[in-house]
Amino acid sequence: MRELPPGSPLDAIRAAVEEDYAHGSFNEKLKKTNEFYAFLTRMHDGDLVLCNDGGKIYNGRLRGEPAFRASVENRANLQRPVSWLNGDSPLDFDDLPDEMSAKLATQHDVLDLTEFIDDLERLVGPQPAPTREFTLPDVMPELADELLVDQEWLQECVDLLRDRLRRRHRRGRAVRTGDAAASALMTSPVPVVALVEGAPPREFALTAEQAAALAAAKAVQVVPGPRAGLWRIRDNGYVGAAAIGGVQVSIRPKTPIDRLLFLLGYSRSLRGWRQEEVHAGEHRDLLPALAHAFARGARRALDRGVLQGYREIEESAQVVRGRIREAEQIRRRYGLPLPMEVRYDEFTVDIAENRLLLAATTRLLCLPGLAEPTRKTLRHVLARLVGVSPLVRGAPLPTWHANRLNARDHTALRLAELVLRGRSYELDDGTAVRVDGLLFEMWRVFEDFVTVALSEAFQPYGGRSSPQDRLHHLDEDRRVALRPDLVRYAVGPGGIEQPAAVVDAKYKISAGPDGHNGDLYQMLAYCTVLGLSCGHLVYAKGDAEPYRHVVRRAGIEIRQHALDLTLPPTELLAAVAELAAGITRHDAELAAARSQ
Repeated sequence: MRELPPGSPLDAIRAAVEEDYAHGSFNEKLKKTNEFYAFLTRMHDGDLVLCNDGGKIYNGRLRGEPAFRASVENRANLQRPVSWLNGDSPLDFDDLPDEMSAKLATQHDVLDLTEFIDDLERLVGPQPAPTREFTLPDVMPELADELLVDQEWLQECVDLLRDRLRRRHRRGRAVRTGDAAASALMTSPVPVVALVEGAPPREFALTAEQAAALAAAKAVQVVPGPRAGLWRIRDNGYVGAAAIGGVQVSIRPKTPIDRLLFLLGYSRSLRGWRQEEVHAGEHRDLLPALAHAFARGARRALDRGVLQGYREIEESAQVVRGRIREAEQIRRRYGLPLPMEVRYDEFTVDIAENRLLLAATTRLLCLPGLAEPTRKTLRHVLARLVGVSPLVRGAPLPTWHANRLNARDHTALRLAELVLRGRSYELDDGTAVRVDGLLFEMWRVFEDFVTVALSEAFQPYGGRSSPQDRLHHLDEDRRVALRPDLVRYAVGPGGIEQPAAVVDAKYKISAGPDGHNGDLYQMLAYCTVLGLSCGHLVYAKGDAEPYRHVVRRAGIEIRQHALDLTLPPTELLAAVAELAAGITRHDAELAAARSQ
């Protein structure tokens, strides 16, 4: 890399990298640009730095500007002077927080660790640090043009950030000069709310702010207790673990953990796995069990070697590689022969499958409550995924397709999708309440299992199963849509396909004086619109028992079934198959009786 002055703008660094690393891929040049920009421009005198030397972690503070100096084999010519704070007693890599070690495991020479500044300073201990005022420069026209935004608007954003930094600096001084009570409050342990799904409410001592955060998140039900500062809390249909408003919430499912993992494998948004491939270990809580199952599956897959594949890359290059993107070449560099806009396929480990495994591993390492053996296995997985780029926050998950090449990774990949899609159950009221963890709605898990497993069990009897059927409406004007969980279609007289059965899954009976009356009314509407003589409600055993309801003056029969979720997987699937056979046989008999 050529010599560049300290404080070089991003455009100058990008141009230098583009020319000096012309042989590199687009991702490599992008990484080099960001690293040089951070080292030359973003880092300042007095900043805290960290260096990993063979598992030993050294902390220090910058003491000067960057400079180009000769080094052995020209491997580290760009240098900055550092005053090391723990040169005689380096930290061990395993002593770092899991989030920090996960980020350090990525293949980068320079990383921004600002988010871990408090952890680093706590590990090193109190050290005198030079005071300097952080300033944000005014917005230049070039920056506004590069970001494709209005310069005046961007300058307003910078002014708002300056004002926020001033207020934060004042608050920081107030905290440091506060009394001992304020210090004790800052170091108080995080409250833990441990619940069991379906159990009576329990009382917990929380502040009004913490209770309000839990109530706003709606992951649990919160009501005032018998005295001030005491709150009665119970589950609200979710299971899992999460940190909500400064409170650690853990909700243990009433279903055994290994059975719950089996049910999760039937999620409609995921592809199921075989029971014998997923092991929850001896864990009694969902989050540790899920992490154990994923870590075991991922390590078993990666021990055979990291999967590689072809990935399409579009970049600017000094040499022709693959195909030239003519339209982009004309639009971006009209009349210039170089660099060329090209598209090519690269054989790499940076593919969708490995990116999913990396993202799930990083996410699990950031969550509390994992056993140390599980964390050690996850770190091993992380170390094997060197060269894989992390997912972009907020972007859709990369898609992958099952084939014989990635067959060994199927179980780990499906568990990874489960871990990452668990974020869709995260709750955020749009203000200050944030849920960080994995929470799953049990009614959705049960509904997915019933619809998917029943659809498969109906296959030997012919016809077609339609989960979440949206074709029907309650009224003639088609304003009130109906959405039964499962409608089975069969070919009737004249070769016309028509509804043969309707099934609705209900995890538990609704609370309130009406009980499951609403479920019966809903099924009556389905049967009326579909022209069926019988409808089927499927509950989890314990919340409802098998029963037969006959609607007066309508002749419509509503049958109530119960599935025992505590059964071993093979027996549970056998119960579903028996249920499918009974529904098919009974509805066929009713249809024959009506036709006579």
